[in-house]
Amino acid sequence: MILPIAHKYCMETIEADIMHALNRSPGFEVHNAFDAEMYVDLMVASRIIGSEVRYQEALQHLISSEAELTLDQAKRIGIEAAHAVLTAALSAAKAQLTKANTALIDTKSELTASITTLTKANNTLTANNAALTTNNTTLTTSVANSDNRRCRHCSYSTNWSCASCRRTQV
Repeated sequence: MILPIAHKYCMETIEADIMHALNRSPGFEVHNAFDAEMYVDLMVASRIIGSEVRYQEALQHLISSEAELTLDQAKRIGIEAAHAVLTAALSAAKAQLTKANTALIDTKSELTASITTLTKANNTLTANNAALTTNNTTLTTSVANSDNRRCRHCSYSTNWSCASCRRTQV
């Protein structure tokens, strides 16, 4: 009979100490991977003393810490809490993949637009090159056909003015 009463008073003292420790450190900040163990301990302690508020607070901090739980930690916090942590991690990973996929699609669209612009520029340069080639051929033919020694009017050989038709070469 004395043992259960002693146990009860010892547990109340331990629970009071735990509650004091939980109340003393509100708003934890996650600094490193070792914080995961602290949050697991707080979750277990809050279950022992029946503080749902502190349990949820510790669970949210554990989720936001993005820590990888060990098998032992997962067993200690239970399947529901471990599921919440893993689901949050998977959701974050899916969001990152979606964001990366969107960025990849945007980059692909930009590259396609750039390729289209370069193709149009290449076609314009090809057309300009063809026009220049035609002009060059025309000028070459014109220079080859122009002979200043022959009169363009009467086909008589002359230098600058035709003795036969008396016209001046231009």
